[in-house]
Amino acid sequence: MAKSNGAVFCLIYCKTTDRFLMEYRSKDVSNPHQYGFFGGGVEDGESKIAAMTRELREETGLVARSFDYALKMSSKKPIHLFVKIMKNEFKPRLSWESESYRWVQDLADVQPLHSKILNSYGEVRRLMQATRVACAPNYVEPSTLRTTKTKG
Repeated sequence: MAKSNGAVFCLIYCKTTDRFLMEYRSKDVSNPHQYGFFGGGVEDGESKIAAMTRELREETGLVARSFDYALKMSSKKPIHLFVKIMKNEFKPRLSWESESYRWVQDLADVQPLHSKILNSYGEVRRLMQATRVACAPNYVEPSTLRTTKTKG
């Protein structure tokens, strides 16, 4: 199947341990022996959410029917980074595309990083931080905050 419609990747976050799941790519894929996020190409006629659901099932065994939010990253081809927030860490059932995995607190915990992450390092770091903030116990959605005028 053709995969010319961009790519999808998933930032999987465990709110209990405050860690993100990273894959270590196998020698049999492009950009081998680098850390990245699980994901892949969007096939013809496939929505981005359907592609992300399929890729996670194929590469980790995780059946995710919804995602918490997504970010379109700047790139020559469209790349969408989805976020899936989990209560607990899990052991992914790896496909041939991944040699291993690690749960990490920061991108600096793993090297070398996949070029797509390096090219969008700032955007990915901001998304990781926003995910942490959204999962904080005292977090309040900005839309629910009320502003009041003060005399002054």
